[in-house]
Amino acid sequence: TRIVPFSVIEPVRNNPDLAARVDIVGVACEQGEGASFAKEWGVPTSFSSYEELLADPTVEAVYNVLPIEMRSHWTVRALLAGK
Repeated sequence: TRIVPFSVIEPVRNNPDLAARVDIVGVACEQGEGASFAKEWGVPTSFSSYEELLADPTVEAVYNVLPIEMRSHWTVRALLAGK
């Protein structure tokens, strides 16, 4: 969650073209800090697991910032979930 504000949230909010086309609808964090992160950054939904995020039909795409050793697994899972 350390890089998400600077790699996703702020660029979307600060770019009118992106802001018109991208809605940040949620954040997933399995370490229990997702709710506080979502509140601090104005993200409407906090998911307590990656599975929960992938199962949500309102999530159309996923920006995966997981550690490299987890990234491939969850990227494939996101693709299989149609994200």
